[in-house]
Amino acid sequence: MLNFTLKPEPPIGFKEKIFKDVKLIEETGLSIVSMSVPKNNFKQLEKRIFENYKIKLPVIGKSKTAKLNNSRFLALQPDQYFIIFDNKTNYPIEELNKSLRKEGYFSDQSDSWCIINISGKNTINVLERICPLNLSSDVFTIGNVNRTSMEHIGVIMVRITIDQFILLSPRSSSSSFYHAIVTSIENIL
Repeated sequence: MLNFTLKPEPPIGFKEKIFKDVKLIEETGLSIVSMSVPKNNFKQLEKRIFENYKIKLPVIGKSKTAKLNNSRFLALQPDQYFIIFDNKTNYPIEELNKSLRKEGYFSDQSDSWCIINISGKNTINVLERICPLNLSSDVFTIGNVNRTSMEHIGVIMVRITIDQFILLSPRSSSSSFYHAIVTSIENIL
């Protein structure tokens, strides 16, 4: 009988890359869960989130961070959120149910996305070549989140600081997504 073990592989397969003034990190230790609000249950869900995470749910187009599990709530559309948090288990929905007591509808998205953290003083120059959003700091402010496309690839973009963003893209196009970012970096340096 064969004895083998499965091990997880990251979507892109790099840990960290530094190109002069731009740094890329592939975030692999995070869980991503989609949360939908049940009809007529927003107040109860928001109460649970405030009790456990000490934040109010963000409005559409914004994100908020909580200390519990280093959680970030992304408000993508009405009654629909992504929750990104430190991966401590292979069962992230069970982890959320401990604090939210099944007040929302959850779907584990962790294996469906790649996450790139991009930072550095040339970050805006890199992103504006491949992203149609206005990334000026007075329009796309810290904590903003938006769906967009980069080189025809769907992306969820979150601004963390003036020169730092988290970019989520479907795992199925992760190699093309990474290539688009690296090509943009190479074109400005």
